[in-house]
Amino acid sequence: MAVKNISSKMSTCRLRADDHFLVAAIDFGTTYSGYAFLFRHDYIKNPTKIHTNRWISSSSDGAGATLKTPTCLLINSKDKKEIYFGYEAEGKMQELDLDKKLDGWYFFKHFKMTLHHEAEIHSHYKIKDVFGVEMKALTVFSLSIGYLKDHLLKSIHDQFPDLMPRDKDIVWVITVPAIWKDSAKKFMRKAAKKAGIPMRQLTIALEPEAASLLCRELSIGNEASSRISTFKEGSRYMILDCGGGTVDITVHEVLSHNKLKEIHKATGGHLGGTKVNEAFRNFLVSLVGAKDLLTYQEHHKSDYLNIFYAFEVKKRNIPTEGNDKITLHLPLSFFQTFQDLELWVQETHYKDNVQIVGDKIRIHSDLFREFFKDTIESICLLVEDILRCVGHLEVIMMVGGFSESSILQKAIKDKFESKTKIIIPADASLCVMKGAVLWGHDPDIIASRKSRFTYGVALTVPFKKGIHPIHKKLVVEGEELCDDIFDKHVEIGQSVSQDEYQSEKEYYPLTDRDTILPIELYSSTSTSPKFVTDPSCKCIGKFSVKFPDDLGAKKEDRKVMVRMKFGSTDIVVEAIDKSGKIHTMKYSSLKGRR
Repeated sequence: MAVKNISSKMSTCRLRADDHFLVAAIDFGTTYSGYAFLFRHDYIKNPTKIHTNRWISSSSDGAGATLKTPTCLLINSKDKKEIYFGYEAEGKMQELDLDKKLDGWYFFKHFKMTLHHEAEIHSHYKIKDVFGVEMKALTVFSLSIGYLKDHLLKSIHDQFPDLMPRDKDIVWVITVPAIWKDSAKKFMRKAAKKAGIPMRQLTIALEPEAASLLCRELSIGNEASSRISTFKEGSRYMILDCGGGTVDITVHEVLSHNKLKEIHKATGGHLGGTKVNEAFRNFLVSLVGAKDLLTYQEHHKSDYLNIFYAFEVKKRNIPTEGNDKITLHLPLSFFQTFQDLELWVQETHYKDNVQIVGDKIRIHSDLFREFFKDTIESICLLVEDILRCVGHLEVIMMVGGFSESSILQKAIKDKFESKTKIIIPADASLCVMKGAVLWGHDPDIIASRKSRFTYGVALTVPFKKGIHPIHKKLVVEGEELCDDIFDKHVEIGQSVSQDEYQSEKEYYPLTDRDTILPIELYSSTSTSPKFVTDPSCKCIGKFSVKFPDDLGAKKEDRKVMVRMKFGSTDIVVEAIDKSGKIHTMKYSSLKGRR
């Protein structure tokens, strides 16, 4: 089989965590972000001795000190070096708004989800802030990651001045949803690099996998020894990671030697806590109208955001049943803008469930719970589909910030507790962040994963009339060939091991004159794509093998064995020429453009 002529591109390999003094993890979430770190010597003695930061909120929402800070970024457009992140960004934005000095500032919030929605993300891709002003996404993400990185390093210096590691002694881990497109994961690598994290010291952890590693260390029963890490071989459990933006679900099986095997391809969608916020916004639209609410947002930027801050606080502690009324304090500007709000409420079907009292809106708890309904039903359907595929599970572990919602917890228990045990760890919102540190110390603990895509190589084969389309026909040195064939190595949904090469295949150049064998790697969402130009296919990497001069004149003497290793968040491709020389390339499971 012959492969096509293409250009080459190499990438560096990540260093092992056991070569380093410290693992530092950044959990970059849709709603909240944070970091954690763990020294190697502590990991060996007690892997749960994970250090985090306490972020101080100056607002009146009762947050106080938290182990995560809001994922929001305030940037001075005149001097992009003046930035504020998290609670500091919220506080500074409020001050600027009160002083009527917000012009010339960008304020980004919930911007992580933009990467989930885009099919392809390039370096010049732009996103809008809450005011509708555009900026390069790479700038926004790199400044955010850079802030968290610098804050983490300062925290280590302040707490452990005698243990401050050298830059080269740190393994950095950044978490991403498992269901993200590979182009989004690639973008996060670029942002981390721009933020000053060396690529050789960076690894990407999939959020539900990271949570799984922490959950292994947690007690799930009354006995302290009752942990997933003590489950017998063959036991299976689900990680239901419900975050602010996405829901990520994975299922692991316990193997021998303390390893794990993924037995169901990562599944999920845009079903996080922000979907509940969207339902609340739709409720406001039904009261005042979409156009008028948008106008209010433009003229009262800070107050508009405060409405949703108040909603965020209330939605965390909504009772699962009862006839209580939930009271939200709304800004004075809202009532000044919508002076007939009380009258409008009486003209809607909400009149028996919504009451305006002074500067407050009181919502019946049944109606408030309706804001959760569609999102929770969609999550339950996902879990149900997976259970139908994998069968019995020992445990469903609910992690992520949205998993701390009592309404979601009750829905999952009502639906599935008769089939399996439901566990919600204390501080479920921290499982990904802390688990990412453990993953950084032992990334090989996941022995195998389900391939999210079909992978193969582009090649050219003899043209078969009546089988191959005429537009794929080309003639090389008098021989009729069919171009762009997808030669499959791994199929979507196939279990692929981290430490084993898959599907070794033989390739050779098109002609005797070729001194280089170019190899082009493709991914596809189809089980059996025919051509690399099919809509389901994307090119994820290219490289070339140069032949020694003494291999002979015939193309048959220049055969190359190509094999691929999957299972981690990277793809390793090896090409072995006839002399035995091994050419190794490493890709970040990343899709690019054809």
